[in-house]
Amino acid sequence: MAALGAGFAGTAVALVVLPRSLPMVLTTAALLGGFMSTLYPVCVAFAHDRMPADRVVAVSGRLILVSGLGSVIGPLIGTSVMEYFDIDGVFYFMAAAAVLLAVVAVGQSLTTAPPLHLERPFGILAPQAASLAHDPLEFSDEPPPPEPVVVASDER
Repeated sequence: MAALGAGFAGTAVALVVLPRSLPMVLTTAALLGGFMSTLYPVCVAFAHDRMPADRVVAVSGRLILVSGLGSVIGPLIGTSVMEYFDIDGVFYFMAAAAVLLAVVAVGQSLTTAPPLHLERPFGILAPQAASLAHDPLEFSDEPPPPEPVVVASDER
């Protein structure tokens, strides 16, 4: 997460500092979008690695709540920063938030022990036929197939 935060911050600052030609802006913006789109899934995976299995749903709900709050508060702060720094203020704000994430991630990695990884056996399950919830012929519009006619023969 620290590397992701540092890359995100560096790309946001690069978008401000580099020349504003179309090829330069497009490649840097694509890289920034790549960092932004991987931030939430990496944070969720990081949190799930450190939670017991029975707390995964509760943690996921809280992460969604925090993400929603950030989606509301971020633009409010970003517009205030843009008043002073023009459009570049958004990128400075994003870089500051990413640096904060990187610092917190580095601090946590230095003070916290890594999670225990339990060895779980991997077994291949054999395919099995499952029973259907209801008989498909019972609700079908097609007529049922004719029953076979059995002819008895008296030859001995």
